[in-house]
Amino acid sequence: MQRRVREALRRHTELEDEEPREPREQEPAVEFPACEPPDVRTPPSFVVPYRRSVLIDPIPVALGDPIEGLPLVQIACVEVAGDGLELTAGVSVTLEQRWNLVRTALGDLASVIALAPGEDLTLEFTQSQRKVLDESTVESVESIRSDESTTLDKEVVDIARSSARTHNWHVDGSGSYGVGAFKIGASGGVSTSVSQSAQTSIQQVSETTRKSANSLKTLKKIEVHGVSEAFVQNRMTRRIRNPYPDRTLSVNVFQLIKHFSVLTDLAETRLALFIDVLDLDFDSGFVVAHGDFLRANLLDSALLDELPLAIQGAQPEPPARSQQEVTAWAERALAYLFDEPNVFNVPGISVGPLGPPAPVDPNAPSSSFDAQIYPDESGFDDALRNELGVVFTSLNVFFRVYEDLKAASQLDQNALALALALADDVGAKWTGAPPDRVQNVLDVGSYTEIFRRLSGFLAIVANVLKPLVQPAESDLQALAAREQGIFALSRLLRHLNCNENYYIQRLLAYLAQSTKSQAIVDFVNVVLDRAALPPEVRARYDVERSFVSRQQVVVPGVRRLRRGVADRLVPATAANGDGEVTPSVDEVEVPADGIHLEVAAGACVLDGVPTAPQSAEISVEGVELRVTGGSG
Repeated sequence: MQRRVREALRRHTELEDEEPREPREQEPAVEFPACEPPDVRTPPSFVVPYRRSVLIDPIPVALGDPIEGLPLVQIACVEVAGDGLELTAGVSVTLEQRWNLVRTALGDLASVIALAPGEDLTLEFTQSQRKVLDESTVESVESIRSDESTTLDKEVVDIARSSARTHNWHVDGSGSYGVGAFKIGASGGVSTSVSQSAQTSIQQVSETTRKSANSLKTLKKIEVHGVSEAFVQNRMTRRIRNPYPDRTLSVNVFQLIKHFSVLTDLAETRLALFIDVLDLDFDSGFVVAHGDFLRANLLDSALLDELPLAIQGAQPEPPARSQQEVTAWAERALAYLFDEPNVFNVPGISVGPLGPPAPVDPNAPSSSFDAQIYPDESGFDDALRNELGVVFTSLNVFFRVYEDLKAASQLDQNALALALALADDVGAKWTGAPPDRVQNVLDVGSYTEIFRRLSGFLAIVANVLKPLVQPAESDLQALAAREQGIFALSRLLRHLNCNENYYIQRLLAYLAQSTKSQAIVDFVNVVLDRAALPPEVRARYDVERSFVSRQQVVVPGVRRLRRGVADRLVPATAANGDGEVTPSVDEVEVPADGIHLEVAAGACVLDGVPTAPQSAEISVEGVELRVTGGSG
């Protein structure tokens, strides 16, 4: 494989360039004579370029493998997916169509209007043409032309646009009409030559030119309207009066036709590298990075309305709290409630009014649950006196469950459920208890340490643990909005991938225009580096002049090739031609802007019509005299 590629590239480097033209002497500047018209008139002639890509020899490209440490090829940070790129060496064939105006003639009789004897009529002439091609399908080049001129296009441009629209041609980055690609040689499976491909292209362009000219000629129409005198100043009108008192007057409106002699010929052939972009990775990262492109090019208006939502859904999801962190907070809250030996450093409780402190530590939570410590001093007795027995008994049972889970080494699996259940059971009862009762059980005169810790435990569960498990209301709204964004994103990505070829074409054109082709040049350099082209081969191509042609990036050669030498690129088994390309000459009729009026007196002359009276007006300073003669 590598040997065959090297042999093909060697053939590309051995082709002879076109001989340089002899330099001409510049003519000296001539002063324009005052009061004299121009002495030379240039005949009307227009040139329209066409270009075709001829693909011959494929070149392997290392697109990358992240597993092996080679990043994927990217264009403006959009990765080329899978085998979505092909590099081919070939020839760029440029055709030139020259339109020479031969003559102008009268065409179809558009309208006939009859004026009665002596009738005075104001006519309005409206010329229109139904142009399906007035869309922005001629892409970036058309936008430049529309900036330069807002007048009617030349008939030549109308024909070229109609051909491009009908046959799915396009205006590519070189400023010419692209007529598609043509694969020849062993890789293309077609046995032909570059000359034969150029001849086929000439025939296609010639045939579509004739068809488009006939189509536009048929669609051209002229309308004539009678209007009121009040609107004459706002319209292009003609006022016509029938001078005959005894006959009608016919006004014939003719269409004007331009006759062109159209020559279609081979203009030049250049070596070229063709990079076909077949698959791009349209993912959430693409949506975030190219929002402006999507706003300008999305086909589906509903998806365009949902684009801000889809961009929000494409943003990285905030990291979720780990289960280990939630469990750790639950165990920590339970430990401070049931295990911590000393939190408030409560002093020892005396036995009787004057007795020494009891040996039982009032700071240990377990002491609160011993109902046999001393009469009237246990936590159980104090809770019953202050009507908090239900809270105390729940705490006591949960404490026993807590101790059993620790002994069985199952606390880490059940700490969250235990903490949430305890807080839900006693939280409302504790916060709803009368303040004086709460104050009684919080004093240091009884074994009620468990009550002194309860408020802190409930605060940890409510403000730390529960937000980790169940988001707050604002977080719930954000979560719902994100779910909607993810749904909108999935619809958008499905649409992009279902119409992948279209969006690849639009993205390449967008990058070429918005970055002044710099993104395209950078992309070409990356691809050529991955292809590992020899320096002598790479020097034959002008990377800085790379341009986009639909899904193809064309890297033109530095110089033109001599006529016919490109046929050597085709393997010897192909049926090569002799390198001669026969031009095509056609005569094309195109409707022109403007109309031609002819008047004719009616053949029927009325008898007995009196002659119109003759009148004359004479005006002298201070005196006005009018003389009217009779008829007969």
